[in-house]
This record gives sequence, structure tokens and C-alpha cells, in this order.
Amino acid sequence: MHKSVQMTVAGKKIRLYFFCHGISERCFTLWGVKLPLCSRCCGIVVGAFSFPLILAIKPASPHLLASIVLIIPMILDGFAQLLTAYQSNNKLRFATGLLAGTGVSVLSSTLRVLLA
Repeated sequence: MHKSVQMTVAGKKIRLYFFCHGISERCFTLWGVKLPLCSRCCGIVVGAFSFPLILAIKPASPHLLASIVLIIPMILDGFAQLLTAYQSNNKLRFATGLLAGTGVSVLSSTLRVLLA
């Protein structure tokens, strides 16, 4: 059972899920088993954990602007689905989640450097 809260945004009732909604058609199947995370959340997790690995291989200074640019595609895709009849596909959801997960990881690294 997923924890959620219902609210109204731009005249539409939406439900916010804490961590993932787990809607079956938006979840990947691996070896015949549906994953409990949707494709976007899978991308976020992979992106968030891949950035520290990338930094370990090739150190670089994180950038605030880069983190924001990486997060924007997921926001645009999500709001396009919320506010219009447009429906994304799982590959695009995963890709935007991957970028956003990487962006959040970059953002946390940037804030750590800036606040140190």
C-alpha cells in the first residue's frame, strides 16, 4: 500500500504519492516480475546513485546551473501530463527520471561545496 495525499492543482484533483505511485502500466517488468517503482522513479534512483560513481571515476566540480538544467525535463514532462491530454511513455519517463536523479545528486553535491 502506497501512502498518498489528495489535493487540487489548477482545478484538477491529483494524488501525491510518497515515494512512488506504482501504477502497473508505468512500471517496468524484469524477468516476468513487475517492479514496485514506476519507470520515472527507477530513473531517479539510478541517476541519483550513478553521479557519485561518475565523480569517483572522474572528479569534477559540481554546478548549480547544471543541476537545474538536468531536473527541468522531468518537471516539464510531468506537468505536461498533468495539465494536458499528453501521455508520456516509459522510456521517456525513465530518461527524464535519470536526468532528474542525476540533477538532484549534482545539486546536493553543489550545496555541500557551497555551504562548506
